[in-house]
Amino acid sequence: MSSLSQRDVAQISVDEAINWWDRNPAEIRRPDGSALHKLVEAWVAGVVVSPNTASTAAGREFMSSLIMGGPQVFLVQHDWSAAMRQDIDLRTVEPRLPFELVAYEFDISGHRVIHIEHQERGSLVAVHAGQHWCAFPLWTAYTPPKTREVGLNSIFQITTEMVRAITILLESDVLLAQRIEAAPALNRSRARSKKLPIFDHHVLHIAIARPKSAIDAEAGISGGRSGVRLHFRRGHYRRVEGGSTWIRWTLVGDPDLGFVEKTYRL
Repeated sequence: MSSLSQRDVAQISVDEAINWWDRNPAEIRRPDGSALHKLVEAWVAGVVVSPNTASTAAGREFMSSLIMGGPQVFLVQHDWSAAMRQDIDLRTVEPRLPFELVAYEFDISGHRVIHIEHQERGSLVAVHAGQHWCAFPLWTAYTPPKTREVGLNSIFQITTEMVRAITILLESDVLLAQRIEAAPALNRSRARSKKLPIFDHHVLHIAIARPKSAIDAEAGISGGRSGVRLHFRRGHYRRVEGGSTWIRWTLVGDPDLGFVEKTYRL
């Protein structure tokens, strides 16, 4: 083992983790704090493993722009997509990110997984396996399949569906994002040791107040109808003079009348 390079050792570690996922179901757990700084450190050191298809100059530039681009960090502590998967076709939802570049951090089966997405350029999924990181660029072409995946593909499916569910829940004011600042004293200590700072991050909470859109619908504002059950109104582009504008997802209707189970295909 001593004759192997650090990158070879990292590849072995990643292969072991991927083989584990191929044999076991993925389990979503609660991540404790951000680990993005560790991925950045590994990228700067040149020891992040990636598939051969991403080893081109264009692939490396794409991954570097996402990892080193200073994304806003969200810790995903609940399976937000599970509550929506039966009602909304998450495969076809166009995500409207809360920031141009966002890193969503997961703990999946004890491994840190970071899904970094840019609003226009696409996404990558970075997996921490053992002591090493592997990055898989998804670009803009990946669409999660209808059937449930297994192994490494299930990680891509889980994170992509979760990002799309979170964007809907944030747009419709069902979730609120709370910013948590990294401890200043800890980052000062890290700076003295010439280490990268730990990033601030956001956590998601269910909004306590009922969304204004739902109250409006109860008052008959939604199409002049009263007594409408609670449901999502899909986000969509509306044509306006000179182009188009995005109309947010909204939650409308009266929750006391129940929830409309409806599959949205955009």
